[in-house]
Amino acid sequence: MEQDRGSIRATARACLGGFSSLFDAINRATAENCKSMPPDKIEREFGRFKIWCGNLGALQSGNSSLDSRLRESTVLRINMLEHLATLDQTLIKSVEVVSGARLPLEKQPKPEEWSDGSSSEESDGDDEPPKELILHMVTIKEILDDLYKFSLRIRNISIRSSSNLRPMLFKEVDPETGIDKFTAYTEFDKRHVEDSLLQFRRDAAAKMKKNALEVAQITDADQYLISRLVTAINIRRKTLRYWQRHAQKLVELPKDAKEVIKPRPQPELRAAQVEVDVAPEKPERTRLSENEANRFDKRLDDGLETESVISYASTAVDSYLYGNDVDLPAPPTTALKEPEFLCPYCGIICPVRYGKHSTWRAHILHDLQPYICTYRQCNEENLLFSSSTAWLEHERLGHRRIWQCFEHADPEFSSRAAEHGNDITKTQILNLVEVSGSTIAETRTSCPFCFLEAPFNKKFEDHVASHMQAFAVYSLSRNISDPEENDTGSNESELARTQGFGSLDSITRGPLQFDSHPLSNATSDVDGQAFRSPSSSIWNAGSPVDDGFATTALTVRQDLKHHEEIIQWLSPANFHGQYHDIISRRQPGTAQWFLDSEDFNEWLQGSHKILFCPGIPGSGKTVIAAVAIEYLCQTTHSDNIGVAFLFCNWKTQVDQSVPDLLAAIAKQLVQSRPHIAAPVTGIYDRHLERGTKPSLDELMQVLLSICSSYSTVYVVVDALDECSSQDRVQRRLINKLCSLQASRDVRLLFTSRSIPRIVAELKPNHLTLEVRASEEDIKRYFIGQIPRLPDSIQHNEFLLSDMFTEIVKAADGMFLLARLHFDSFLDKRNKQQVLSTLDKLMKKPAELGEVHDEEIKRIDRQHEEDRLLARRTLCWISYAQRPLTTTELCNALAIIPDDQVVDVDNPYDLKTEDIISVCAGLVTVDDEGGIIHFTHYTARDYLERIRLNWNPTAQEAIAVAFLTYLSFHRFKSGSCPSDESFKQRRAENQFLDYSAHHWSEHVRPVQQSDLVSQLAITLLRCDKLVDSVIQAASVPVSKFDGHSKDFPSGTKGLHLTARYGLQHLTQRLLVSKLGDSNIEVDPRDSYDRTPMSYAAEGGHETVVKLLVDAGADVNAKGGWYGNALQAASLHGYEAVVKLLLEKGADVNTQGGKYGDALQAGSRNGHEVVVKLLLDAGADVNAQGGEHNNALQVASLWGHEAVVKLLLDAGAVGQV
Repeated sequence: MEQDRGSIRATARACLGGFSSLFDAINRATAENCKSMPPDKIEREFGRFKIWCGNLGALQSGNSSLDSRLRESTVLRINMLEHLATLDQTLIKSVEVVSGARLPLEKQPKPEEWSDGSSSEESDGDDEPPKELILHMVTIKEILDDLYKFSLRIRNISIRSSSNLRPMLFKEVDPETGIDKFTAYTEFDKRHVEDSLLQFRRDAAAKMKKNALEVAQITDADQYLISRLVTAINIRRKTLRYWQRHAQKLVELPKDAKEVIKPRPQPELRAAQVEVDVAPEKPERTRLSENEANRFDKRLDDGLETESVISYASTAVDSYLYGNDVDLPAPPTTALKEPEFLCPYCGIICPVRYGKHSTWRAHILHDLQPYICTYRQCNEENLLFSSSTAWLEHERLGHRRIWQCFEHADPEFSSRAAEHGNDITKTQILNLVEVSGSTIAETRTSCPFCFLEAPFNKKFEDHVASHMQAFAVYSLSRNISDPEENDTGSNESELARTQGFGSLDSITRGPLQFDSHPLSNATSDVDGQAFRSPSSSIWNAGSPVDDGFATTALTVRQDLKHHEEIIQWLSPANFHGQYHDIISRRQPGTAQWFLDSEDFNEWLQGSHKILFCPGIPGSGKTVIAAVAIEYLCQTTHSDNIGVAFLFCNWKTQVDQSVPDLLAAIAKQLVQSRPHIAAPVTGIYDRHLERGTKPSLDELMQVLLSICSSYSTVYVVVDALDECSSQDRVQRRLINKLCSLQASRDVRLLFTSRSIPRIVAELKPNHLTLEVRASEEDIKRYFIGQIPRLPDSIQHNEFLLSDMFTEIVKAADGMFLLARLHFDSFLDKRNKQQVLSTLDKLMKKPAELGEVHDEEIKRIDRQHEEDRLLARRTLCWISYAQRPLTTTELCNALAIIPDDQVVDVDNPYDLKTEDIISVCAGLVTVDDEGGIIHFTHYTARDYLERIRLNWNPTAQEAIAVAFLTYLSFHRFKSGSCPSDESFKQRRAENQFLDYSAHHWSEHVRPVQQSDLVSQLAITLLRCDKLVDSVIQAASVPVSKFDGHSKDFPSGTKGLHLTARYGLQHLTQRLLVSKLGDSNIEVDPRDSYDRTPMSYAAEGGHETVVKLLVDAGADVNAKGGWYGNALQAASLHGYEAVVKLLLEKGADVNTQGGKYGDALQAGSRNGHEVVVKLLLDAGADVNAQGGEHNNALQVASLWGHEAVVKLLLDAGAVGQV
């Protein structure tokens, strides 16, 4: 054993000897020592240690040993050796004390120099030193806890199913018959699959109200699917059995290791922890021994391990309406008692969190690899997928891919390759094939398993996945309980299993069912619904479907539709679309380091409730957030665990206030669980009629109520730093989310730049995990992008190696820099150009700004048409007030001054690919929502810095485009008279929504331009055009009957300029410099409001002054606010209030929602405004309005300073 010294094997063997010696010493120990180091606890830790050794092969030698597996993982090996050595020394010291070889440290005499200097006060203290044995006990447990953490990293379940070669070659041959046990069950698997498909189709037929006998048939067209399902079941059985046998092999102690353990009673590894089940050697009765389908030798049947080969089936699932998944066996009972447990299927040590329902489900499904390709023609027909993402990606790229040659309209690219003649090489054709490929959406409208036709209650892919999960669990054993649980009632359970054959029980739980006719009240999974079949008479041809069932189904559909309306009212935000787009563009395996990190897993387990992930710009924080969300969604399938997430964006700050963000979280938590949505329904009913939105306090109460329906809620917030700094959105959002943790198990993950004010708001005990682009992640990205390089470069391994090395160095943890540096090689056509670029990188790695400078130079080196297109595109995206869709951008780019129409079918004859191409990698498109945006906010910041100098006329050109578009002839008919016509107008003019909402913001900076001013005045003087604009800008998102009428008709141009604070245009309208006659200064719209009212509401002091000077009535009554003074007071615009008072506004004018200006100012606690009004003579006790008087409204909303002001002014009433 000399050569073995210093190895994990030798050190672990020494620890086994240490435990054995400690047991001997404990037998002779004093009561005091046994109390400090209880034998049962030592026995428990010894059992944990043996499980750990067996699971990792720590005591094995050769290639299966842990030493061999960690030979290239130096850091991990050293750490493990240090822990084992510490454990060995701790056991030795414990034996010394327990055996009486020496006194424990606390009883040893102190050196004289210690006692000489000690004060009497210290020597008389009551504190006793900790006992050495107790400390050793704690150390032993902590070391074993760490060793188990190491095991999770070594035997990572996330990569367990990556290779099926060995399991597929695994065989179990019966020694008497020579028949492979797995092959023996092929026929029964096939019958099970066929019967299950028939059952699914019968239930689907009932759901679609079709004749079951016509739908529920097995034909030749189904054979490919049946064959794959049968093969998949066989592969899963082999894989599970291989893992169990492998785990059993690792658990077996070598002979030399057994010698160090004295023969004494001690816990042994239980069979159920390493093997699913082993049947009796000679079972008297089995599933196959007494039934008509048994065509095999009885001796073979007697010898089969039936419970481990024939297994758990749950093809008929009692799932409820909103998507309960397939029934799975519960985790072992040890999962509820121990800090870790062995999975009885894959033999991997799992942390305690894997014993929870949702995580356990995810673990089993990952082991089962439940998904197969559902397309008939497939080159990988026997490939199993462990995640739905991988399965869907295979079907998308493998079966829904098309190629479009740039020179032909025919998408069949390969069939046209010969027409290119000799002007293109074979390599170039391959490159063209690569860049010309794209995929189409799923076109199938009926399920290949049950033939259910669209629409589905869940997505098509979710519906299909549920069937495959049901077939997958057929490979699992139903009996994974601990041995002591199986010792009792075994005869009864065996009898129950035997009687269950061929009955309803065999459909819902057993693996075999050969009845050709369906059983009454059998359950099945149709689109995730609780669909219990009616009596067997329904299967008779022509028998009608139960009217009660049809009525119930109709009610359910109506309830779901109403639920969807409510949550859309609560929040129109679609963060799921952003998440799916980010994940779809991520290279597989990216950010695995994050998921494996100790901090992330501590956060998952709940020891810390806040995980803060700071990172420099471009480090990949958003991808990290998306990966965390994906992991949570894949591992938390329980109804008791909620997951919600936010992607903050500087561009949508106006729609990302604290109430908006909290509403989006509430929406996600109730979206798939209508039965917990009562709090949302309550505020919906209260606010719908009034046309208002819930307050922040109401939303917090709703969130608290919703969170109480979950045991744990995970919330991921990406780019917290991009929330608006105005109104303290960042601080308030953190505080509100953290306040949920006071009474609920809410775990928060934030990504952000490291900004002191954000860090200061987080709780002191939060975890911090810095985000940096790892070399491995950059490597994955680099490999995935190689096909984009010129052909002469992508096949030169030496150049690629140098490029990768220098890009990693230059990136310095910033993923964005790595991408930009890679893009800088895209136009390098030969080796010399590449070497020159590499030389620049090696001499002086470029800063981010310099890289963006180079991108702009690349843009300006293009042909003139491409250069102009790129400039216009970047400026439109940069100046846009919200993210634009590709359709909106193409419409915008197509607008030409003086035109009266845009080609709506193909505006500007542009393709999205063209736009992205000419912009040199600065922009990208979200596949989910079709949003075009900068690839990173650093590119946005860069364009904002240079855009005025780079394209000085851009703002004027954009404003001209808006005014031209809104003045088109099609809008001169005015507002639409009906909901349907308005819907049609918006569909035909997809740039109208953005234009109507944001034209004023684009016009404001350049309104003094002659061209802009002339176009604007023309638009504003046309009442029909103004009516069209205000309708498009005002109609609410929620679609109720008559919604198209919910806007202030009769609006004039002066209303618009006053509303948006357009000073110059207001002046042009009031007194035309061109000599036109003046216009009416106090027109009223259908809401009975004047321009003065709108200007005061918006706080536009200069416009208010212009209107007053032009003769507007400062005391004009009407509208929601009653008058201009009340509107300005409500919103706290001190300067406007002061101006109106100076111009003669009556401070005590009654009317409007709040009665008078003093009540309005008191409502929102505007102390300065209230003082101005009181000084102007406001009646402090005036009665009227919604809240009766000012004191009452100030008290109601908790504005103490205003209450004091009012009381000091003589207010009378109860506070």
